[in-house]
Amino acid sequence: MSEQALVFMDTENAFFFARRANRTEGVNEDHLAAARELDPEVSYFDVATRGPAVFRRLAAWLERDYVVVGRSYGKGVAAGVEAVVDEVVARQWLHVLVYEGKDVADDALLEDLHLRAERPHSQSPTLVVVTSDGILLGKIKEAVGHTGLDIMAILGPRPLNPKRFDVGGELEPIWLGTSIPRLYAEMTEKEQELASVADHVAVYHPRDLLTRGHIRDRLLTSPDLQELDRRTAELNDAAHERAMFDDRYERLVWIATDAAERRTSLARPIDIPTDFDLDNTFPQPDGFLHRP
Repeated sequence: MSEQALVFMDTENAFFFARRANRTEGVNEDHLAAARELDPEVSYFDVATRGPAVFRRLAAWLERDYVVVGRSYGKGVAAGVEAVVDEVVARQWLHVLVYEGKDVADDALLEDLHLRAERPHSQSPTLVVVTSDGILLGKIKEAVGHTGLDIMAILGPRPLNPKRFDVGGELEPIWLGTSIPRLYAEMTEKEQELASVADHVAVYHPRDLLTRGHIRDRLLTSPDLQELDRRTAELNDAAHERAMFDDRYERLVWIATDAAERRTSLARPIDIPTDFDLDNTFPQPDGFLHRP
């Protein structure tokens, strides 16, 4: 069974770089510097509007090793909070909304973390603090560092010397897990790999040699509805693997349309007349039998 992680995210600080696409006012040099920590090669808004994607990457990174119970802290008017709060809630994390004032979110986070550390527990969860505020991390060390709990820091985009987490460093026993800039770099590297694959790999799975003619042959030779459905699902699954990286979706539409037509044809009952007299019928130009 995976270990539990209680995550306390200083969202105003960790996602200081992030903004909604429609919020363009109030950008200052601090925002630009935070975004440059993630990617100095692209424009500010190219980085800032990716806040939700970075949060999803952070949550997935934690969920690989832990059962996560997450809390987010920040003022509703903070641009970074606005940018990611919908994703935070969708991930079933709790967002603690605080009001105006300096360090109000920090104080709420510290209070909750301290109360949790004092509660008796049958197992020792990992406490994860997401921030790049060195002052806040220093307060956390003073408040709960003596408890023996495992405390991990995930740093935001503002620079903080990682040597402060070394053995004998001023923030020990808090240890450094990862950082928002590192997660952003891993995310963009993965996207570039997928884009490269898309340039060189065909839509259809090579194992099945899914040419259009092959698809049509397999569909039209399906002996019954159950087999047709199974083969259609198989073909669609294989095609979707490649279509994720390709814009030629009309091939999938063709498969679905052809399969639907085939299914309709097989499902249509055969109309065999039973009430006519063969002795009094004669063929008509259209090929059907009619009574005189």
